[in-house]
Amino acid sequence: AGPAPSCPDYGDVKHSGVKPFYYQDAELGYVDISIEVLWNKQQENDSLEMQKNNLYRYMVAKIVNYRLDQIVEQTDTPFTSATYYAGTMLDEFQYSGIRARTDQDNWKKTLGTIEQVVRQAVTYGFTDEELQRVKKEMISDLEDAVKTQNTRNSLVLAHKIVRHLNSNRVLQSPSQERALYTPVIEQVSTDLLEDIIKADWQQNIRLIEVVGDVKLPEQSAETAITDVFTRYQKTDISPFEHNTFADFPYLPVAEKAATPKDSDYFEEIGIRRFNFGNGIILNIKKTDFKEESVAISVNFGAGKKSATQSGIAFLTEAVINESGTARLKRSQLDKILAGSSVRYNFRVGEDSFAWHGRGIASDSELLFQVLQAVIFDPVIRQDVYEVVMKKFDLMFRQFETDIQGGVKLQLDPFFAGNNISHGLPDWHSFKKLNTVDISGWYMEQLNHTPLEISVVGDVDEQQIQDLTAKYLTIFPARAGTAGDIAKPHFPLGEELEVVIDSSVDKAVTRLAWKTDDFWDIQRTRKLHVLAEILEDRLRKVVREKLGVSYSPNVYSSSSRVYKGYGMLTVDIVTENAVVSKVHQAVEEVVNSLLTDPVTSEELERAKGPLITSLKDAIRTNDYWLYSVLSLSARYPQQLIWPKTLIEDFASVSQEDINQLVSLYLKPERLAVGIIRSTTKG
Repeated sequence: AGPAPSCPDYGDVKHSGVKPFYYQDAELGYVDISIEVLWNKQQENDSLEMQKNNLYRYMVAKIVNYRLDQIVEQTDTPFTSATYYAGTMLDEFQYSGIRARTDQDNWKKTLGTIEQVVRQAVTYGFTDEELQRVKKEMISDLEDAVKTQNTRNSLVLAHKIVRHLNSNRVLQSPSQERALYTPVIEQVSTDLLEDIIKADWQQNIRLIEVVGDVKLPEQSAETAITDVFTRYQKTDISPFEHNTFADFPYLPVAEKAATPKDSDYFEEIGIRRFNFGNGIILNIKKTDFKEESVAISVNFGAGKKSATQSGIAFLTEAVINESGTARLKRSQLDKILAGSSVRYNFRVGEDSFAWHGRGIASDSELLFQVLQAVIFDPVIRQDVYEVVMKKFDLMFRQFETDIQGGVKLQLDPFFAGNNISHGLPDWHSFKKLNTVDISGWYMEQLNHTPLEISVVGDVDEQQIQDLTAKYLTIFPARAGTAGDIAKPHFPLGEELEVVIDSSVDKAVTRLAWKTDDFWDIQRTRKLHVLAEILEDRLRKVVREKLGVSYSPNVYSSSSRVYKGYGMLTVDIVTENAVVSKVHQAVEEVVNSLLTDPVTSEELERAKGPLITSLKDAIRTNDYWLYSVLSLSARYPQQLIWPKTLIEDFASVSQEDINQLVSLYLKPERLAVGIIRSTTKG
């Protein structure tokens, strides 16, 4: 084999002073601005000293990012997102930097603002309150890792082992990390972190990057960037102004725990249900899948199916997630939760709204307090709406030159008969949506429709019942319902082709066959197997015979909401030149299923991985929370489905699949949508 090749020297960082870099991408739809410092470091083996230095720089990054989160909430902030980071590269270089995303009109202000954020931290340092917050969060993370170490995900752990081996680092157990790093974190002072950030930014180098759709004069772009940066460097700065906030929790609680009016126990699947009689239902399943972990979902209302305007669900989800409560902004609430394991978010589903939360079981009461606050002290903040719309403005600009934008704006609505609950409208229509629209849709259902609370995890069932009674039953009874809007219809026999103005030679071809809704669960499961078989056949033709780079994606989607609405879909991304060939190949493969029935080998090849993944899934809290418990009072069938899950998939026969092919994969049930770029290849 010969001698091992020598590893070339990486060289030394020779930059000094301000070094700008500019690249225009007219189709990007946004501008990324960054300021970095970069310097050489000596390669080193793992050591406590090295890990301490990495930990200190991580703490600095967390504090600066707290500040950036607060800045982004302000309506006059020129950027829509920002992050501060620090790390090493190839164990040869060390770097620190700050990056923000903006539009082409605000690149100068953005560059100036992030320069001032760094200089503010370097000049005035950090407060003890900021330090205590980061200490609490990091120590809490170490504690939580220990509590859940015996039920860690094997794949995640395997990746971690490989990553440590590849980077010449010592792998430690969560218990070892807690024992090693907790004393280090506890001893950190603001002076130490201030020394760290000062040392980083005292490097005589500033790498400034402006990349995006902003157009600068080609010959003088670097000069323009340097001039803006040096001008802001000369401006005066003052210490960072922190948010103040009220105490938490602050809402009333039940003086005497409410008693459920009735309860049920579903013994075969280990689920308890409690009906408190005022529109509040609690479902609990105790598990040992992930030790000391709890996950909660609070469902209410009708979600997307009750939408009255196209795009309202997408906007509502974004605004509600960032609004916090009427008394507390999102950043203030996050600050209160520092040091806890509690995480929460809001989602608009096909048939309900939902607040989701998770954490360590010992934080269960805090988790209920947070859910009580966001549900019973809701707010739709105008300033949050304005910030969110800035982000969406950038997103829609990107959609104009991106085939995936065409999927959201054109294909998704097309395959639902342009129903308003599917896909997105164009920017001209979307930007007309406002906080009044959100309030009229979301608040009405939040305040009047029943709440169904589902809890899964390593929990004390009596404690969960008591917390529900204490925090969620004190408010007025709920008996309202949300009406349905017109259902989507599948565009039988129709074709749509849309051309996107893009220089990227890419196209999406979607072929879909109308199937049926979700509620015949055996049929739904068989359709998933059929999708796997079709994908396997297509892969061989599309990749091996046509030489297409991307693999086809085949999936079955059956609606839980709209009677009779479902489809089996094939999505393939290709170059423009082969769209017609791919379209023809897909139809030929589907027709072959009609003339060349599925073999036993194909069937087993499809069922095997599905059954394996399902066996893994039923050992997770998420499966039981989102597929079984959530909305099970509304859909009691869900409590039966787990009993037959594996059996149904295992028993799917060749005859079953061939019957589905004959029933659904007919030419008259087909619709076709194509998004292609102006580049024809």
